[in-house]
Amino acid sequence: MNHDHRELARNMRLIAGSTVIGSGLPLWLPAGAIIRRELEQYAHEVAVRTGCQGVYSPVLAKRELYERSGHWGQVQRRHVSADGGRRQHR
Repeated sequence: MNHDHRELARNMRLIAGSTVIGSGLPLWLPAGAIIRRELEQYAHEVAVRTGCQGVYSPVLAKRELYERSGHWGQVQRRHVSADGGRRQHR
């Protein structure tokens, strides 16, 4: 059985999307926020119990990172420029 997680989450009213926010950036609805918070709490408890330490990474990155990971083609199609698209992306 093959299901699209995005469609399931929308149908279950866990997330919503907005073209204004951007593709791939879910808006967590109340039920989805509860599930997300519970999963984050569980993951944190497991991490602490097993001696893991948390880190935070930036939500944005340079083009080079996406090129190295092989994701630039996908990111480029969905890219929203902070300058309104006036700059050439290198």
